[in-house]
Amino acid sequence: MNLPGALRLGTTSGSNAGTMRWTGIDFEGYDGSSWNSLTTSEGLAGGEAGHTLRHDGMGWVADSFLVNAGTNLSFGENFKITDEGNFEGYSNGVLTSKLENLTYGSKYTFYDSEGYSACVLKAHDNTTGAYLSMYGGQFCQLYAGSSPEGSSIYISGPETVVNLNTAISGNNAVNLGTDAVSAYEILDEPGIASIWSTGSGPTLYIYDTWTVLASKTITAPADGYILTVASCCINLNGDNGVLLTINDTPNGVSPIITYKFSMDSNCISFHDLFPVAAGEHTFYLLGAGGTAEYPRPYCGNRRFTAIYFPTSYGTVEEALTADGRISEADIEAERKASIDANNARIEQELAEMRAQIKVLRAKLENSNR
Repeated sequence: MNLPGALRLGTTSGSNAGTMRWTGIDFEGYDGSSWNSLTTSEGLAGGEAGHTLRHDGMGWVADSFLVNAGTNLSFGENFKITDEGNFEGYSNGVLTSKLENLTYGSKYTFYDSEGYSACVLKAHDNTTGAYLSMYGGQFCQLYAGSSPEGSSIYISGPETVVNLNTAISGNNAVNLGTDAVSAYEILDEPGIASIWSTGSGPTLYIYDTWTVLASKTITAPADGYILTVASCCINLNGDNGVLLTINDTPNGVSPIITYKFSMDSNCISFHDLFPVAAGEHTFYLLGAGGTAEYPRPYCGNRRFTAIYFPTSYGTVEEALTADGRISEADIEAERKASIDANNARIEQELAEMRAQIKVLRAKLENSNR
């Protein structure tokens, strides 16, 4: 058919295959099942560079939500997948996070507002394990390794560095800054103070009144007990005997226990126990009973030690008062009293811990509001 002029088409709703129509905005052809555009490639909607297609229920439309730039896919303005298989997150056009696929595992990086790495979670290269690194002017790293590497924590600050390494033992396994442990933190630490004479001298004469043979001061960080231990060699020098004691006063007032020694050239050791409050305490090794005239007994090879203990794991009491033989009932009563005292101590410590945790939980809840 040869037409000298134009052929004008109108719209139709017919369903004959091969039919063409003009919808008012586009030429379409019917393929037997649907009407398709004759002005776009394969009947698809047009769009801008990188736009992708989606079907809106009526037909195909170009969309900028998923943009294919040829090297990466972008989902809106806040998410992108690169051709290397990395996932990137953005906020107002600024990179905020990246998940990378590496030769060994993956690496997740969070960036600060200036584009610098603020936090990195990464599988360890060439081995098993992973580490978490955080930057903010200072550096903190938590590393979880496999045996025999162990795990470690490293924290740097403007004044000091803290390091914990489970792969090694000894002093280098934990490194803290100078004076990092305060007195408050060592309240439960035992401590010791001691003094002794070199060799057999110098010797000290023992007079008829209490004589200080040695003294030692120890500072208790909290309430507890001081165990004092003394040893020395006594030469009576012809005297009938001497008395020895340990006391917290230099004049021997009301000694807890007094020991009498009447054997010449006798080296002895004994101890005593004192409940104490926090603070400084001075203890004395005392001797008495010698004559006022020469030759007097004397003491040499002296050692005097004070040991602080923060708590007891049983009863601390003056209970050996019965005359005669200690019965099985006495032994069982002491055993039960010590066990009960230790259980009471544990319960008190747990109560204190629960109170501290309650305070910390309240602080955390207030900070999260």
